[in-house]
Amino acid sequence: MDLETKNDPFTSTIERLTERFTSIEDQLADLGQRSTPVVEPGYMIGVDLMGPFPRSAKQNEHLVTVDYCSKWVELFPLRKAKAPQITRILVEEIFTR
Repeated sequence: MDLETKNDPFTSTIERLTERFTSIEDQLADLGQRSTPVVEPGYMIGVDLMGPFPRSAKQNEHLVTVDYCSKWVELFPLRKAKAPQITRILVEEIFTR
């Protein structure tokens, strides 16, 4: 670093901010803010409820599952999003594969 750059207030401010944000990133990494590695199909699955949609003849809500490794998506139509029905679908259709 030459003498002009060393005394430049803009450069010293940038250096301080860089050190500060690097420190914050390290602190977040220490708190476990890292992504979870997905190593094989079925290792991590996302589950979400979508709806209500406009009424059809039978179903108006959907249970959506996504396998994060293979990107496989499955959609299960539901008449009503109730815990027993969702549990049955997850156990019989997803978890036991």
